[in-house]
Order: sequence, then C-alpha cells, then structure tokens
Amino acid sequence: MNKSKLLSALFLAAFMLTSCGPAKPKYASLSEAIDAGDLKSAKILIANGADVNGPGGEYELVMNDGMGHEIKMSLLMKAAIGGRTKIVETIAAAGADLNAKDENEGLNALWLAVFFGHAEVVKTLVAAGADVNTMVLGKGWNVEHYEDDPHEDESHTALMVAVQKGHAEIVNALVTAGANVNTAETHGFTALIIAADLGHADIVKTLLAAGADVNAQAHFFHSAFGKGHRKNAGHTSLMSATGKGHTEIVKTLIAAGADVNAKTSYYGETARGIAERNNFHEIVTLLDESQK
Repeated sequence: MNKSKLLSALFLAAFMLTSCGPAKPKYASLSEAIDAGDLKSAKILIANGADVNGPGGEYELVMNDGMGHEIKMSLLMKAAIGGRTKIVETIAAAGADLNAKDENEGLNALWLAVFFGHAEVVKTLVAAGADVNTMVLGKGWNVEHYEDDPHEDESHTALMVAVQKGHAEIVNALVTAGANVNTAETHGFTALIIAADLGHADIVKTLLAAGADVNAQAHFFHSAFGKGHRKNAGHTSLMSATGKGHTEIVKTLIAAGADVNAKTSYYGETARGIAERNNFHEIVTLLDESQK
C-alpha cells in the first residue's frame, strides 16, 4: 500500500470512529430541547440520564380573569404548554409524573394542554395514564367573580375547562377516557350547566350522551359565568340556556328530560320566568308546549 492510500485509509478510519461515536444533543438541557421542540435532542438527553421530573422553569399564564398567574412548570408541563406532542409522549414514557401539580396554582400538564387547546397532547397524556378526574385549583380560570364568595377555592376539572373553552374534540377525548361528566366545581356548576350557559350546543349533546344529569342544580343562581348569589341555589342547565336565549339548547335539554318547573331556592324563579323576564318569547312558548 502506497503512502497516499495509507493516509486515505487512516482518514477514513478516523472519520468512521468519530461519526459512529455517541450521539450528541444539540442542546445542553432537556428544558432547552423542549423549548426548541427538538425531539432528537430530548431523546439523547433522556438516554444520557436527564431527569424527566426536573423543573421546567416559571411561566406567566394569563387566565380568563385577564391576570397573569405565575406557575412553576415541570418539564412535562412545559412540553404540554408548547404543544410538543412527541416530546410529551417521550417524557411520559420515560417516567414523568403525569399528575404533578405546580405549587402556585395547582395546575397539571393535562389542564394546561386543555387550556391551550392542544388536543393531540391531551390524547397523548390520557393514553399514558393521566388522571382525567383530578380536581385542580387554578384561581382565575373563571371569567367573573361571584358575589358573597371570597374566591378562596375554585376547584374544577380539565373537562370543565375544555367545555368553557369550547374545545369539542378535547371534550370528546376526556369523556371517552372516563371523565366524570357530573362532577361539580366549587360553585356547584357542572360541565353541562357551563356548556348550556355558553351556548356550546354540540358539547351539550356530547355530555348528555355521556350521562350528564340534566337536572343537576348549582349553588348559585344566574349565569354560570356572571355574578350570582350563594343563597339562591337551584340553578339548572335549562335556566342557563334560557337566560342566554340559547333556543336550540333549550330544545335539546327539554328532550333530554329537563324539569321545566324547577325553581331557584331564594327567588323561586323557573326557566319560564327567566325567559319571560328576558323577552325570549320563543323559549317561553317552547317551555309552555313541553307541558301539554
């Protein structure tokens, strides 16, 4: 072998040794890889011993109250917020705590994925075993405050957030995964009452098909996302839909067996009275005809 061929062989051997060595991640930390959406680096870092339950940093989440709420993220939460489906799947498979909550707001990865409308991330977390019925605190998820309520506790489920946001695909995924459609949040509102109030007709049908109690009553009266009074309990999904003039939902609820004569505890108001007060004449007629 001449000198030229020998040098070529040595160069090739050196190149092969270098290229076949251990894969190196593009980013130094798993948190950085998640930020960049770099699945390859995330896998290398995890294979090299990165802690999948390590901290993901802080994040200012602007909730429905318009205020910023600082949460301390896990790495899984960070991936969920960013909609990094494959990284979520990888971290979950590597042993991440699927139900870990941040210490400030009590939120978890599933709640965050729902809040941001990342349906595929939600499905991935559910498939990995995330608890779809965990109650989380999440102060500020509700739009308005309730009179006579200090707002010290706003416990609710991911399903309620999906309903409030109108994420029909996510609602379907959670219901299919076994989410309890009759769980009530702190003020007594169920997912069905919220859906009826906000006019989400398809979600109302989904919840009813899943066994939602059409006659469940809340602790407050009036809009599920407006001011109300604790002493005036008895608010139903039919009253919610009636008060907002959601005619098609009223029809759906009546067909599902809603009690048109149910009354609130303090004012003794019925769905018909609410419709009449708001000049929703078509709904008044529907309620009257339902009793013939």
